[in-house]
Amino acid sequence: MEHERERGGRTAVHMDPHPLCHAALAALLSRLETTVAGTATTAAAARVLVDEHRPDLLLAEIDLPEGQEEGLSLVSLARADPRLSVIVLSRNDDASLVHAAFEAGASAYISKTAEPDEIAAAIRQANEPSGYLARRHTQSATVSAF
Repeated sequence: MEHERERGGRTAVHMDPHPLCHAALAALLSRLETTVAGTATTAAAARVLVDEHRPDLLLAEIDLPEGQEEGLSLVSLARADPRLSVIVLSRNDDASLVHAAFEAGASAYISKTAEPDEIAAAIRQANEPSGYLARRHTQSATVSAF
């Protein structure tokens, strides 16, 4: 997959227990010049794909049949590889799970009820380094003659 990076393309691994989600997300990722390196329906299979392909992006559901802890451990892969951005795309919007995902290393947490353009915006933001530099405010002295 290194050849994709050389051409400026991005790679992604998608993990969701529902295969239908893979097809929908693949279509969205292709619009964003991101190649799906692999899809998985379990956290264990996703780990293998991440190790094998070293993608730029991991999109993962963390509310899994095998447990949320398993999903959160997958998110923590971002800490092991600083080039990997992890976006959680989940049906569960419980505040404690959202907080746990960010604590584990997620770059973004998106509800599956979001519009495709909202998901695309989060993916673009995760793929692009960004920063904000505030404008310097200078005080100019006014001199008046009497």
